[in-house]
Amino acid sequence: MGKAIYSLKIYLFRDQFELSKQEESRIRDICSFVVKCYVNNWFQAASACFAPRNDLRLLKCLKEYESINYEISKCAFKKFLGHLWCLPEELVALAFFDNYVSQETEKKMVDALKTEGDDKPLKQVRIDPEDTELPSDVKKNIELHWRDKVNQYPVEKDAQKYYLLSMFPYPSGNLHMGHIRVYTISDALTRFFRMNGKKVIHPIGWDAFGLPAENAAVERNVHPFDWTMNNIETMKKQLKDFNICFDWDRELTTCDASYYKWTQYIFLLMLDHGLAYKKQALVNWDPVDQTVLADEQVDENGCSWRSGCKVEKRRLSQWFLRTSEFSKNLYDGLNDPSLVEWRDVTKIQQHWIGEPDGFIFHLDVFHKNEILSKALTVWTNTPELLYGATFIGISPDNHFNASEYGGSKTEDHCLDVTVKHPFTGKLLPVFVSSNLDHSPATDSCLGIPVTVNIQHLDFAKKHNIDIIEIIDEASNCLRNSDEFSGMDRKTAREEIITKAKNKGIKVYQASKKLRDWLISRQRYWGTPIPVINCPTCKVVPVPKEDLPVLLPKISDFTGKSCSLKNVDDWIKVSCPKCGGPATRETDTMDTFVDSSWYFLRYLDVKNKLEPFNIDKINESMPVDLYIGGKEHASLHLFYARFFCHFLHSVGMLKFREPFIQLLMQGMVLGKSYRVKGSGKYITKEEVDFSGKVLVEKSSGSAVIEEWEKMSKSKYNGIDPQKVIEEHGIDTTRLFILGSVAPQSPRKWNDELFPGIKNFQWRVWLSVADFIEQKKLNDLHEKLSLEEIQNYEEKIHSARNYYTKKVTHNYIHTRQLSVVIAKLQGLIGELRRLPKPMAQSDVFDSTLGVFLIMLAPMAPHFTSELWTAFCTAASGKDSTYDLTKPVLHQKWPEIPVDCPMEIVIKINGDEIDSIPIAKNDLEQLPAEKAIEAALNRPKVLDVFQGSKIKHAKYKAWKNHDSEINIVYKPPGKKPKKSKVANVA
Repeated sequence: MGKAIYSLKIYLFRDQFELSKQEESRIRDICSFVVKCYVNNWFQAASACFAPRNDLRLLKCLKEYESINYEISKCAFKKFLGHLWCLPEELVALAFFDNYVSQETEKKMVDALKTEGDDKPLKQVRIDPEDTELPSDVKKNIELHWRDKVNQYPVEKDAQKYYLLSMFPYPSGNLHMGHIRVYTISDALTRFFRMNGKKVIHPIGWDAFGLPAENAAVERNVHPFDWTMNNIETMKKQLKDFNICFDWDRELTTCDASYYKWTQYIFLLMLDHGLAYKKQALVNWDPVDQTVLADEQVDENGCSWRSGCKVEKRRLSQWFLRTSEFSKNLYDGLNDPSLVEWRDVTKIQQHWIGEPDGFIFHLDVFHKNEILSKALTVWTNTPELLYGATFIGISPDNHFNASEYGGSKTEDHCLDVTVKHPFTGKLLPVFVSSNLDHSPATDSCLGIPVTVNIQHLDFAKKHNIDIIEIIDEASNCLRNSDEFSGMDRKTAREEIITKAKNKGIKVYQASKKLRDWLISRQRYWGTPIPVINCPTCKVVPVPKEDLPVLLPKISDFTGKSCSLKNVDDWIKVSCPKCGGPATRETDTMDTFVDSSWYFLRYLDVKNKLEPFNIDKINESMPVDLYIGGKEHASLHLFYARFFCHFLHSVGMLKFREPFIQLLMQGMVLGKSYRVKGSGKYITKEEVDFSGKVLVEKSSGSAVIEEWEKMSKSKYNGIDPQKVIEEHGIDTTRLFILGSVAPQSPRKWNDELFPGIKNFQWRVWLSVADFIEQKKLNDLHEKLSLEEIQNYEEKIHSARNYYTKKVTHNYIHTRQLSVVIAKLQGLIGELRRLPKPMAQSDVFDSTLGVFLIMLAPMAPHFTSELWTAFCTAASGKDSTYDLTKPVLHQKWPEIPVDCPMEIVIKINGDEIDSIPIAKNDLEQLPAEKAIEAALNRPKVLDVFQGSKIKHAKYKAWKNHDSEINIVYKPPGKKPKKSKVANVA
């Protein structure tokens, strides 16, 4: 088709090429011949974008087939080369075959030629074998040609869903390389799973509320909404320029009322279930941003995570979500067998939550003989000793340590409030002390002065507090505990908790350390908390039918503190309950609330009646693979899990855990230069590299060079747009996916680009050589039958090996850098063969498999090569269908007789392997595999009589299995010996 396009374009627009009559006549003859040869395969042959490097010899080749005398001037060819790529094939076909094309259409096509005609001639047709990379103009035209086509996928009705989610970005204004990395990873895997027959959900949206937008609005005196939407428009264009295959029809924006209406709805559900509450709290106050910060937003130096200023402590009335009530479920959920590859994220979450080894009681508080509306939450790890509780201890930071209750800064003082014992009804004194082991979760403890708690016992003696003998030390059973007396402590614990719940006392198992989630923010640009404060009715939820509570429009953003408190008309409302005058809540929600459920809304983004349809959600959730930064492992992942556990508890979800598998990608790092002493960051251009030590040119001061997260302030950022313009989309994709694992930091080094470009060039040449060799049909003349068979055996073996490795790393390890390395290995194997072997059907098949496996990584480049490959491929291999684009091909399968291995490792080091056929391996029981491994001579040599701690067998589909044996080397006494077990 490429040759047909060349001739057709010349002929169709001959007036633009300044041809002589003789030249025009010759071109017409050539055109007729080419059309006659190629028109039958018009829509199956290679696209015009694939230009074999020797097609400058087009006319010479044609002369061999038909007697045509021609003379084409250099001037005509120069014009031709300048216009070659101006029109898509469809327009050329339309103009050539339809005699009724309107003059308007013809004029548009000619105008396009004129517009593009001044561009430099493309280098594609001038490619020489000595070149080392594909010209950038060629790549750009390939990407332009395939831009829309590579994102068109047929979906079978019965296809299994695969929800692949990448963390949505904050619309800061421009994409950075971190964005490019995470979305390139998600795009490559999306294309891979689609080729594996999955119905992939790959949505995108915008985490659009938050301080940066508000601060930017103040600086520029523009509304945060306008600033945010302009940024979204810019970043959306950049994502589309990079051609990430997102489901744009699922796009959402958290600052849009159609989204935050349902954030407010879920908040009200939590309020209905007692999980949202307001209390006085000693909070972290950022004096620069003038808002409250959660504990996790304050660094180890006591500074704000965003403004960097020293954080102050203030006591304010704040809204909280009771995450502590779900701490046990959230902690236990980390052991859910459905979770895959959470690894150190599990440990981070467990550390964040803390082991739920105690219980929190909500106890009634009395002040001046009247019960207060708010309860005191008290944590204890010995609820079975509840009958021995004689006092309550709270920390100086507890909200009950207030002047109205007799609070002060005095150490170990008793408040004017008492707490009612849940069983005996006695009123227990409340002491403020920093000398008791308070739970950080509640800033309190249940005082049980017994011998098993010496601290409480000493405190009770010091302050003359009652002491009840609650444990019979001889039997370790309870005494003085009513019906629980005589019970062992374990049994009593369960019975006492049950009794408390039956009496209507709120009690739940919880971690000692996990604090409830403070969500109040004293800023404008966030989701309004849908609550009304009434002098008579107190806290009244906004009726759900009145949602959303819209943010009021503020026209003047000139002050540093932008709060809803300043919008009088918006604040004043009538109480929904009594009709009296009331005021709206002026705090907005922490933006982590918005991002805690966005992945659910993606699945039903146009629903106007509810947050989501339950059936739709349960059909597509949980998320199969979640990709994002590891910095979100403790906060965002925890809050998202909390939301799902809550929604499950109220019957809105069938599942608790939202994310099956995680891929926490590393940061993209750039080289920074910092002046030693002052710490001032400078640009690379300001550094003198001539000496042994780097120095600043202007001052001569020593300069520290290091790899750091890319940042404008450190002058080490890279503009993705410029990278793409210079290298092309697919080259950038291969670069950012290659060399290092997705989970590792990516050190940005432009010096690595030539390696990727060389790889692409070798692939290009391989397809071009394949096409040329297929024309020759002289394989058996160049090589003997024995040589051919030997080479085909090598090709077959290489195909199986690399298909196995590539597929495994796509599916199981997500080591996309290894995928690229293996593909480089396979193309190297093919290029080392004698050139005539390209005529072999085995070579044909393997090259096709190679292109299919490369397609998810470089979709435009590979789509172009595939169309060319199909013009010469034999089509005998049932692995692929030559009538379909490469991205619509089925993923290559591993033959049942493919050689596999059982890799044997001892204490992590590979020692030996057992060869086995794929079919036999898949049927091999784990016990048999371990038994065979333990009897291998190399394994026995290592053990030399030592006892094995354990042996773990791990198997994957279509890949080698692995046995890892752990043992204590001779000379070291093992702590515990075990018989080899199967895991």
